[in-house]
Amino acid sequence: MPSDELDALGRQRRDADVRYNTALTALDQAVVTASRLPSVDRDQRELVATALMGFLQQITAFVETKDRELAAASDTRIDQIAREIDSLSELRAQVGVLQRATEMLKRSSAVAPAAGLNPPAPIAGAATSVSGAGVDDYKYVAFEDAFRGSDAVIEERVRAYVPVFAGRSSVLDIGCGRGEMLAALKDGGITARGIDLNTEMVAVARERGLDATGADALG
Repeated sequence: MPSDELDALGRQRRDADVRYNTALTALDQAVVTASRLPSVDRDQRELVATALMGFLQQITAFVETKDRELAAASDTRIDQIAREIDSLSELRAQVGVLQRATEMLKRSSAVAPAAGLNPPAPIAGAATSVSGAGVDDYKYVAFEDAFRGSDAVIEERVRAYVPVFAGRSSVLDIGCGRGEMLAALKDGGITARGIDLNTEMVAVARERGLDATGADALG
């Protein structure tokens, strides 16, 4: 809620507070006056009743304005927290991109590739860096991390498709990505290999011990 609206609700609550205290004072005076009289006549009873009615009316107004002010302040705080959470989500996505970029740089700067994890060959026609990786390939990996879900989460989802390949061998996963389906097939005892144009995706899959190659399906 805009600050000017919050200020207006605050003024309404303070005005109601003043009226409430004024009515309470009037009621107190009426009761004290009546208590000092040897006998309370009809007019005096009416004065006390009128003061009491005014006090009750101001209680309602005071409570309502205070409730509105508190509710508005709570809504404002909730909106602020939501914005902060959105900022954290964006920050996590940015950190994910940096992590994937760091992993790519580590692979490209390695003096000798790790055993069994030779970097995939460049794909003909693809824009490549000195390491052979597609330009900005790591960004798409980070995009999947942030918005598609972790490889473990996706792997669990695709397990439902493993029975389709029961009894098969040499399955080819075209566009294997991070290798979620390859991992599920491997756990199911089904031999499979994957190809993908995104060399960073391929690198991630191969680091998981999966058979993945940077290649074009048509090639």
